[in-house]
Amino acid sequence: MPVYWYLAVATEVMASIVGSCFYRNIKQKFLFLYFFVLLGASTDIWNIVSIKFSSHSNLWVSHIYFPFEFLLLALFYRQHITTMIRQRWIIMLISILMTYAVINAIFIQSVNEYSHVRIFSSILLVLFSLIYFYKVMVEVKIRRLFADSLIWANVAVLFFYSTIFFYNLLSNLILDYSYELAKHILTFNGYMIVLFYIFITIAFGMEGRQQIKGKSVSLKRA
Repeated sequence: MPVYWYLAVATEVMASIVGSCFYRNIKQKFLFLYFFVLLGASTDIWNIVSIKFSSHSNLWVSHIYFPFEFLLLALFYRQHITTMIRQRWIIMLISILMTYAVINAIFIQSVNEYSHVRIFSSILLVLFSLIYFYKVMVEVKIRRLFADSLIWANVAVLFFYSTIFFYNLLSNLILDYSYELAKHILTFNGYMIVLFYIFITIAFGMEGRQQIKGKSVSLKRA
């Protein structure tokens, strides 16, 4: 397996550890993102083990992982963009995509094929990310963008799922055009996963330290 895969799992585990260490301090903002990280880390570790010890295809995992990946991230955004978009619209989008994922796995694609659900879920996640940035610009509450933990998480989602969208949409065309180009794009996508989880680790650590610092200041004043 390529180096970037192990690096991706290492950064997933790192994000899981940092999130667990600061769980009490980050759960208000990042509860669903934390569960998303745990899901990703456990899924990728299981994938590595299954590839090493089994000759069977594990593409069926994508039909389970991608819908739940979207569910957790959509619930994360529901906490933070409800002033810009009504909760019922977010719940409706979640319901539509989850229903489509089930229909796709049963009637459209074989479970032994890589799920196409991520093409549609990536569009929605990029949309949620852009709505959050619009909210930040409209409300003008953040003086320094990258001093805010949510900005780090949102940038991670925007960059990663923009890349994922084009990768999933064009992967077959690129593979038909050039196998070498497809390999380079796959490698680039792999390192984007690494960067994605590094940004989330920063978000968890930043929020955890800020909350601890805030509590210490409150205790001193008391």
